[in-house]
Amino acid sequence: MVGLDTNVLVRLATNDDPRQAARARALIRAEGPAFVNRATMLEFVWVLQYVYEYAREDIVGAMERLLNVDRVIVEDRLLIERAAALFGRGADFADALFAESNVEQGCTTTYTFDKPAAKRLAHMTLV
Repeated sequence: MVGLDTNVLVRLATNDDPRQAARARALIRAEGPAFVNRATMLEFVWVLQYVYEYAREDIVGAMERLLNVDRVIVEDRLLIERAAALFGRGADFADALFAESNVEQGCTTTYTFDKPAAKRLAHMTLV
């Protein structure tokens, strides 16, 4: 198994450099399975949102496409899927990922000073 960095995922999602995107697809076919960790997914969403200025629904679509590539294994896939769904409904992806991860670990809530996060996420509570 090989690991994939954020820039490889971005090439696949955006095709902004067709040669690199083709190399990334070929790499996955030849070297797969390819592993994507949670931190890489977090950075992937951030880059698409703030660097490429993708719309929220386009970012969710990019995550769904990545999650459905047969030769790509995403760490904590179900957690990523839940966070992506919350992101699609307006939550910040990082906040959703943190809160859902804490729930998986048995936390009843995640305390925060972030008012919008506490409003949007059932498992976050304003301090």
